[in-house]
Amino acid sequence: MIRSLVVLLVALLCGACVIPDARDGRDTRGAEVNDSVRRGLSERAAHPDQLLSYADRVRPDIDDPRLAAELELAVARALRELGRPLSAKLSLQRAWAHVEPSAAGLGGEIQLEWAELEHRTAQRDRARTRWQELLRRPGLSASSRDQALAGLAASYEMSGDAASARAWRRKLGSGSALQLAAARRRLQTSKRPAPQLVVRANTSIPTDPRELLAEIHPRASWGAQPLRPNHGAMDPIQAITVHHTAMARPRPGLGGATMRSIQSYHQDVRNWADIGYHFLIDPEGGIWEGRALRVQGAHAGSDKNRGNVGVCLMGNFDEASVPAAQAQALDRLLDTLRARFSLGASDVFPHSRFKLTACPGRSLSVIVGAYRGA
Repeated sequence: MIRSLVVLLVALLCGACVIPDARDGRDTRGAEVNDSVRRGLSERAAHPDQLLSYADRVRPDIDDPRLAAELELAVARALRELGRPLSAKLSLQRAWAHVEPSAAGLGGEIQLEWAELEHRTAQRDRARTRWQELLRRPGLSASSRDQALAGLAASYEMSGDAASARAWRRKLGSGSALQLAAARRRLQTSKRPAPQLVVRANTSIPTDPRELLAEIHPRASWGAQPLRPNHGAMDPIQAITVHHTAMARPRPGLGGATMRSIQSYHQDVRNWADIGYHFLIDPEGGIWEGRALRVQGAHAGSDKNRGNVGVCLMGNFDEASVPAAQAQALDRLLDTLRARFSLGASDVFPHSRFKLTACPGRSLSVIVGAYRGA
């Protein structure tokens, strides 16, 4: 008996006996899932719409932070190709949140994409600053370094600053012509820009919100109460103001019920003619018609409501981040309203622009600032 125990002990010490680890199976399965996701992203890289659908499907299954960052980077590139710069920036923010700030490889790719996206959206100074900061980071790969240098050279060249372009081009060395040509292509406006509506006069306010976007849920769909008499007509539209409800995020499928609740509070407690906002967006990205667009809103404060479209996102964005679907719906709605009423990005404001308030919350304020190019 003692001899048997001694033999077993020696075997264990010599590594002859290996106790299986239950985690091995999980690790293997995790690696298989990761490889499958990477293949799926690679296969769909040339088809942005397919890639976005695929990403939505596999995102819940990803536990590996690096793979999550790779997925969000791929999503950002797809959104950029589809002409959705705000949504692309949000995806880059999510990608960056998954990597260590010091990450030289994937972190560098994210920063390069971010700089190029900023350049394509007329934020050239910010793009150049990002490229230069990236060049100062230790451990930057040679390919990322060359891409940043080429971006700087192409950026100054496209701005007509030949001297600065030459200075950055000299740092590239051999192969600079090919790298510059590639950078110019990347910095050009998307080959497939977002579809634009025909710009019409400010007085062309549709009676049916689905003339703006077919996806909008009209008032009748959520059982809106009638407009009360104490209201005024909308002035020519000159601004859009973004708010949050500052309430807990409604559960999925309760967008209509939330609309009725807000309208009841505004009409019965605050004695307003109707719900104060013209449009509301639920966490799943559903866009709801609030107060009819032909009627002046009650959201920015007294005379600030004149000619001002109120857009409100359901949720408290001092306490939570904005869901991707909700942010993308905001992007679509803002683009559509701006095209319809000939407004610039600088005509889109956070509520805090007009009143001493935390509205629309920290995370949504960042998104509005990015949209404005601030």
